[in-house]
Amino acid sequence: MKNLANFFTKKKNYCLLTLLISCLSFFGCLKDQHPALSREKNLLQEFRLQFQEETQLIDFNQHKHIARYLLNGWGRTENDVGWATSKISSVVFFRYDTSSDLELELVCQAAPVTEGQSQVMEVFLNNNAAGTLILNSDNLQSYSLFLPAKLLRSGQNILTFHFTYIILVEQTERAARFQNIVFKQSKTLRPLDAAKMLQHSNTEFNMLVPLPHRFLLDLQYQNVQGVTTSIEFVNEAQKTVKQITLSPRKTSYNKTIILQDETVYKMRFITTGDPDSYIIWEQIRIYLPQEQTEALSPFQEQQGFTRLEKPDILVYVVDTLRADHLSCYGYARKTSPHLDQFAQEHALFRNAYAPASWTRASGASLVTGLLPKHHKTMLRDERLPRDLVTLAEILQENGYYTAAFSTNPNISQVFGFKQGFQKFVRFSRKDGDMSSRSDNVNRKVFEFLETFLMKQERPPLFLLIWTIDPHAPYTPPQQVQTLFDIEQYNPVKTEGLSECMQQEEEGLTDSQREYIKTRYDQEIFFNDRSFGELVLKMKEFNIYDDAIILFTADHGEEFFEHGGIGHGHTLYNEQIKIPFVIKSPHIPPAEYDQRVQLIDFYPTILEILGINAPYPLDGISLLSPPLPDRILYFEEERDDNKLQAILDSEKKVIFNEMVSRPLSHQDIPVFELFANHDAFDQHCLSFTGFMDEYLKQRLLSYKYSKSSFEIRHAKVDISPELDQRLKELGYVK
Repeated sequence: MKNLANFFTKKKNYCLLTLLISCLSFFGCLKDQHPALSREKNLLQEFRLQFQEETQLIDFNQHKHIARYLLNGWGRTENDVGWATSKISSVVFFRYDTSSDLELELVCQAAPVTEGQSQVMEVFLNNNAAGTLILNSDNLQSYSLFLPAKLLRSGQNILTFHFTYIILVEQTERAARFQNIVFKQSKTLRPLDAAKMLQHSNTEFNMLVPLPHRFLLDLQYQNVQGVTTSIEFVNEAQKTVKQITLSPRKTSYNKTIILQDETVYKMRFITTGDPDSYIIWEQIRIYLPQEQTEALSPFQEQQGFTRLEKPDILVYVVDTLRADHLSCYGYARKTSPHLDQFAQEHALFRNAYAPASWTRASGASLVTGLLPKHHKTMLRDERLPRDLVTLAEILQENGYYTAAFSTNPNISQVFGFKQGFQKFVRFSRKDGDMSSRSDNVNRKVFEFLETFLMKQERPPLFLLIWTIDPHAPYTPPQQVQTLFDIEQYNPVKTEGLSECMQQEEEGLTDSQREYIKTRYDQEIFFNDRSFGELVLKMKEFNIYDDAIILFTADHGEEFFEHGGIGHGHTLYNEQIKIPFVIKSPHIPPAEYDQRVQLIDFYPTILEILGINAPYPLDGISLLSPPLPDRILYFEEERDDNKLQAILDSEKKVIFNEMVSRPLSHQDIPVFELFANHDAFDQHCLSFTGFMDEYLKQRLLSYKYSKSSFEIRHAKVDISPELDQRLKELGYVK
């Protein structure tokens, strides 16, 4: 269903949309001939999506598209060539024909040297040696190499070049320049029209698919000139546990398959026959057993679910607050006594995550219930698209008065965050009446509440407070500057810290690093005091007891766990794991281990109030039964870093598509795999077995799938004043 917001007036007719969704669901059920097996996987569609990504050419002249292929060790493209600027440079390409060797052609030239040294380029395919070339340094030249089929993977492949030497030209390291890299056209598979796929004889393709013990396999196909087709189910031990041979005289296969184990299998589609024979795949679907949906969530079981009559709602966001620096999340320092008391009385979620590691992208997810892929607010010059319906808009449409107080310029009218708020106050100066310190924010909020609550028959209130105390440059107010025995550490200036560190070869001492973290903790303590005063004031105003309150953050902060400081450049836990404490009569006081994201608050509020969503949301209501197999996705695209990540119940995979981390001297793999019990993502694991590879495959499928929202990226012009404010906070280089 494409961009449902375009089919109705955005601020009206939510019920009409819900009726439309219900009708489509009803007609979908009529088409389903297997009501007990109604969950469907369209494998042909998934494979076609991946097959469209099969790489034919990496052309360094195509500046807009080259970035998607270049991984580590590349400089800027210039004069239609790209320079490898490291002794190890990598590119990514996609292949789905793994039945035969792949011919590779490269047009490149070695960086010239005067000593007559030869530039030997070793080529590795998926970390396996594939060949060696000696590059000419006089001019661009074409080179050929065959990549062995046994080293190819179905899907994404990594091609890595190891060079003998690099030279320094105008303070830039150079190893070789490339004009293009050509991958010969596959003759195995070919997409036909909008839904079909042609597979030649004597070839195979495969996919990793999680399968239950019992499912229905539904195939539609055409055999041409007597091709023989079989499907094998291979387990992780590389044993074929079941094989199906399709009848060449039929055009369909529709049978129940029973496997011994419920796990991830490799499905191999194999053809044999005369060279001119082939099969046309029209449909490859599996129908899975319907999940049981009758179970109540533990919240509904314990509390009994009743609709609330429009309670006041407060969202309190602390910018740049990582969860593990709060005492209620196990931190040794008592940084958050007021939050500790609040969390003890309400619901604390231990595994809460931001979908991105910088403010604008993460904040857009909070107010829309959508992941960055769908709300399209990720880049520096992007704003929240007007076609999206924010939580403030839908609450205003349902009788709420909506007000926001924001201290971060990324959460401002310029970037679309006033959308739906009747009152929007942005704190823009360091000092004075509009100081962005949380105590001053409180004063303004209290003044608003005193006036607002005096109204007779006042409407319910949705209040967003976005504080920024712990954010760099870590300069807490004087009254907390002696906390946590800071005098034992060597002081260091914290303003412009990242830039200074890039210029200093020796870096910071351990004592200076502890000083910086202590300054950060002091700001947390100061903000916690402000939060405690806000809670007390709400009690004085008699609006606390019935209110729904969320305490959370937009992202965390790195303190040298991976060689850097700050946020917005990695997807490691210190930058994306956040506090998430909620007060609601529907969620009993307790600590919960289930995985949640900022996108979950929007649907939770809608369910509590009995309001229909304007379109399908990425978030899941906290009142729904917990999903033990829930998958979380993360994205980051900022400062020449382009990253994606996926997290399941056991592991996390990070795809470092593009990496630029001047403060880190570590070698960063293209793919990183971490166990969930590795709190700081310090121990990168090897990919072993189908489960690890399937998690990677699922991440790539999500990355390359088309968004269901046909919403364009909304660009914005940033004024010099705003640009300077963003620069002060580290958002502009």
